Amino acid sequence: NSVKKSENKNIVIITPSKALLNQTKNRILKEQISWLKKIVVFPEMYSENDNGTVAVLTQERLLRLLKDNPLLHFDTVIIDEAHDLLLQDDRNLMLATCMIVLQKRNESTVFKFLTPFISKSSNLKLRHSKYRIKDFGVGEHLKTEKFYIYDTRNHTGLKIYDQFMNDLYDIDYDKNLSAIDFIKKVAKEKNIIYFNRPFDIEKFASEFCSNLEDVVNDKTIEKAISNLSEYIDNDYNLINCIKKGVIYHHGSMPDNIRIYIENLYKNDRNIKYVITSSTLLEGVNIPASQIFIMDNKKGRGNLKPSDFKNLIGRVCRFGDIFNESNIDLKKLEPNIYLVVNDKYINNCNIEKFIKNNSKVDKEIKDELTNVLLENTTINATNIKKLDQSEEFIENYEQGTIKDYNKRLAKTEIGKSCFLNNIIEIDVFDKELYLQTII
Repeated sequence: NSVKKSENKNIVIITPSKALLNQTKNRILKEQISWLKKIVVFPEMYSENDNGTVAVLTQERLLRLLKDNPLLHFDTVIIDEAHDLLLQDDRNLMLATCMIVLQKRNESTVFKFLTPFISKSSNLKLRHSKYRIKDFGVGEHLKTEKFYIYDTRNHTGLKIYDQFMNDLYDIDYDKNLSAIDFIKKVAKEKNIIYFNRPFDIEKFASEFCSNLEDVVNDKTIEKAISNLSEYIDNDYNLINCIKKGVIYHHGSMPDNIRIYIENLYKNDRNIKYVITSSTLLEGVNIPASQIFIMDNKKGRGNLKPSDFKNLIGRVCRFGDIFNESNIDLKKLEPNIYLVVNDKYINNCNIEKFIKNNSKVDKEIKDELTNVLLENTTINATNIKKLDQSEEFIENYEQGTIKDYNKRLAKTEIGKSCFLNNIIEIDVFDKELYLQTII
């Protein structure tokens, strides 16, 4: 709706991943907006003379676009998966930097934050910005997940967790199944299997597929196998998985391969399983009847409550339930399986984990670590990071930070490093040496 109402305005949608970028672009195209002539997804596609343009970009691409067009500003900025902004890592510091620069260029810019995981909307206010926060919340209690634990490590069998009573109950079930046999036994038409690391994804995919029969008489799968064999190699492991009705998906795969197999999974009923990391799950909509969580980590840390909710939110999307082709309202009670195996940390208390993440009335507080957020506490441990972030912003776009009194680059190469997001070296320490070489 924001795009439809933005004729004659500059609008950009910031997505956290290239996978979500592609999905967002396609969703806009399907709306067939009359005034829309062009969707910019690469900085090189932008032209200031274009009318009827919407930009859909990751923060990296937006930063490049702003560098190449120093007068460019936007009327509306939509930040998807905005809860990521709370976290302090290079990508979310970059997202905050883009927003601060955009407000400096146009104080009237309207920011729209889209997220289901913020407990206090004022936590999205950035330093060096003037926008005010107004929140609009939508309460949804139509879908009620069923949580199960199957522990293949301690062989304690199958338990169901009641998030209303906050208690677990034993179910009479075979206690000695392997993780693979358990998944095969309870699998439905579309299943997500979550791991944290690409190595674990590919390793499990090979083991899992060795326990499955080939899909036969499926021309779509046959065509996919032929295409991948021609494009990459006959021995590409993904090809063997597709033969079994399985795909895997992680951030180390080429973008075009990921997009191709996403479509294959969506459109072929014989592709029953996708084994994936968080790259597919951060906002990307794929059909799924249930999820098997095979790892309680994300990146270098454990799954946080917001991460966990994001994972389970990928299952049984409303668009898959309320459409003409679906007649099964049981999808309003999707199954979430925590399959405990050697990928869970050794001292993991799985019962405590599921209660902390799933109790229906548990208040989940925002964890703020991004130093560019106004409500993040600055102390001795993160003051240096704040200084570095402010130095980057002011060297990228001078005049952004009021009463700035920190370092500025003195050379052309130093300025260029900041404009091109060179953060691997200490620019101030090396710029004179680099300028001498040039």
